[in-house]
Amino acid sequence: MECPHCNNFATRPPMPYDVSVFLCDFELSAKRGCPGCAIIATGVELCCQPRLHPDSTENVAPHSVVMSKPLPVCFNARAAETVSLGAHRGTVRWSGDQLRNREFDTPIEFFIPHDIRLGPSWPAIGLAAPVPETNGSEPSLQHLEKWLNRCRQHHQICGSGKPYTPRRILELGDMHLPPSVRLHEPSPGEELEYLCLSYRWSATPTLQTLKANVDNHKLDIPWDHLPLAFQQLCAVASRLRLRYMWIDALCIIQDDEHDKVLDIAVMDSIYEAAVVTIVSAWASGPEQGLFGHLGDFSHREFPAKTEDSASQTVCVRRELPHFENGKLPCLTRGWIYQELFLSPRLAFFLGSEIVWQCQEHTECQCSPHEQVGVWGPDARFGSGRLRHLNGVRRAFQNQPSLSPSDAAAYWWSHIEAYSSCQLTNPSDKLPAIQGLAARMAPELRLGSYIAGVWENSLLIDLAWDAPHRGTRPAKWRAPTWSWASIDGKVENQTHAADWTPHAAVTQVIAPEPRGVAETLRRGRIILDCHVREAWLCMKNAEEPAVSDNNDYLLCFDESDPGGQTLEFYADCDLRPEGAIDNTLWCAKILALQEWSRRHEIWLVLQKVKGDEYERVGCLHNGEWLRFKEIKEGWRRETIHLV
Repeated sequence: MECPHCNNFATRPPMPYDVSVFLCDFELSAKRGCPGCAIIATGVELCCQPRLHPDSTENVAPHSVVMSKPLPVCFNARAAETVSLGAHRGTVRWSGDQLRNREFDTPIEFFIPHDIRLGPSWPAIGLAAPVPETNGSEPSLQHLEKWLNRCRQHHQICGSGKPYTPRRILELGDMHLPPSVRLHEPSPGEELEYLCLSYRWSATPTLQTLKANVDNHKLDIPWDHLPLAFQQLCAVASRLRLRYMWIDALCIIQDDEHDKVLDIAVMDSIYEAAVVTIVSAWASGPEQGLFGHLGDFSHREFPAKTEDSASQTVCVRRELPHFENGKLPCLTRGWIYQELFLSPRLAFFLGSEIVWQCQEHTECQCSPHEQVGVWGPDARFGSGRLRHLNGVRRAFQNQPSLSPSDAAAYWWSHIEAYSSCQLTNPSDKLPAIQGLAARMAPELRLGSYIAGVWENSLLIDLAWDAPHRGTRPAKWRAPTWSWASIDGKVENQTHAADWTPHAAVTQVIAPEPRGVAETLRRGRIILDCHVREAWLCMKNAEEPAVSDNNDYLLCFDESDPGGQTLEFYADCDLRPEGAIDNTLWCAKILALQEWSRRHEIWLVLQKVKGDEYERVGCLHNGEWLRFKEIKEGWRRETIHLV
């Protein structure tokens, strides 16, 4: 007999749509003998005890459950037809006297442990793996070692990088108490296997190698001086039988600018040559540690029966968060962005489990790996920045020869994601992506790398926007024509369209690609282009806003500010305490053809002196043919962008 509440959840696939049922109905049906309702009611009871609302002092309790169609626990993989893969997800909805319409949900998942599947096939409940209480446990580290060994033995792509040994590296001695760690300087030609740590620097200073202590660190680094994450990394290295580690805070002399420049210049080699990069994904600083703990996400086992009285162990747990990008500090950090791309193997230590990713394989601890084998290279993490990064990496690896437009598109896909990342030191905006540029340069074939842009795609690279308006750092960092001159997200859509140049780059005066930041001040681009004068005005406050960066208008008749105007994206606030004059200049650089629509890209400039101009914004103009006063007044000039 079909149960109207659970659709005989224990013995058949669920209905193809989500159904919300009151918890009391499940409980009553379970008492009447429905095995599916008994599983759901028991699972909710084990996972969702009445408690305080997270945002108030009110007691709340589960009141209904929405059972969804089965979803695989790990990414987008699918199992063979004979195996039901992944936990079955449900959503518990809570209620309280004061909640009313402010209900909150708790996703839970039911699964059968992959290693004790002894009973009949239950198509409604798939296989998954219980996860140890901490990902620093022996079973977790053994799991990591198995992933690493399998990759090194069977994956040709993952081990194809060039051998490299950093100038300084941490050497791990005896792990018996007290453990021994010291700074080692390899001799020329010495090849060492090592792992890297990718982590978020904390706001408060942690242990660093400085000019004053570098000699002492070569002898011994006191164990109790190491932050918890560094100590736990030593345990990981020891379990993986790796004697050497690279941690930027300890392997670079942090108060020696010359020393920092030397290592930043080879950051791509450091991470590419590492055996594996350990990512501290959940912690906001090394003092919080590397290992996470399940806590409320621990699974509970209970016996269940089907309609024919067959017995089966079923597990329930709150749905493991995996990669919720907004909640993982590591995925918002600028330095970590390139570290994730450059590393051939990554082990993410989440708050709940370990996730492995190499160039041929992706897997998490909760996956039923022993039953269904590898997930394959097309597996993906959850939505957001990391999924984008993985997609770009694989697309980049699968393109042996890139056209200039494709090369520019790949570069800007990185910049658009990286530009919204955060940096502890704002002056690191360019250094933190320099390793990525060095790695991609041979394949992009766009010429010299100049302050975040490329010599052979300069007109495209100049046409970036700041859709949410950025801020210029107090300390000068890059020429105004570079996206790196502002803090905030930038975009560039010109690479996706057919374009025609309306300007010519006659000369680029730039520093060496790996030069120190101060030399960038001499960088300039000399353009031969059409320019004309315009005047800055503010949009009428009563007019509707389309975005949060369209307050500024350009007027093309100074005597008639209410005449024809065009909106433009300002790079930053143009009127902080009257810092900018109302007179601006427009410079045509590109014409775009998208389907039947044609428009031009203009740089909005402020004159500094003589023929020198600074960029203050960008204008996408599709209306210029309509207005006589806009079509007229242009003249050909050679200008210097600084």
